[in-house]
Amino acid sequence: MKTFTLETDGKGLWSKIKKKVKVTKVKYGKWDGKELCLYFNKKSWDVEKYGLIYTDRRFINDFRKYLISKGIPKKAAIDIDYTEQGMQGDDYVSLEYGKTFQNYLINKILGE
Repeated sequence: MKTFTLETDGKGLWSKIKKKVKVTKVKYGKWDGKELCLYFNKKSWDVEKYGLIYTDRRFINDFRKYLISKGIPKKAAIDIDYTEQGMQGDDYVSLEYGKTFQNYLINKILGE
């Protein structure tokens, strides 16, 4: 996977920083099989310095737009949102997805 850049708007509950964030990989998380972890370059976002990206609307909307640009239907892309605050990491943003996104993945892999 190639890296990609998302932006924060500085209007989240945990950070007031508007900044570009380089995402280096996306992996399935461990939580109930419905978690995606967006790992970021710590040089582009330092949680200790800037706070958690959690709740930043620009960041999640940028990620949804990125998915749509890669061919994922809008209905599936908007079925992704942040998990709870305690699941956020020092080098990743924890997201969860619902049935619409999950069904898209299953149909994409196994055929419709």
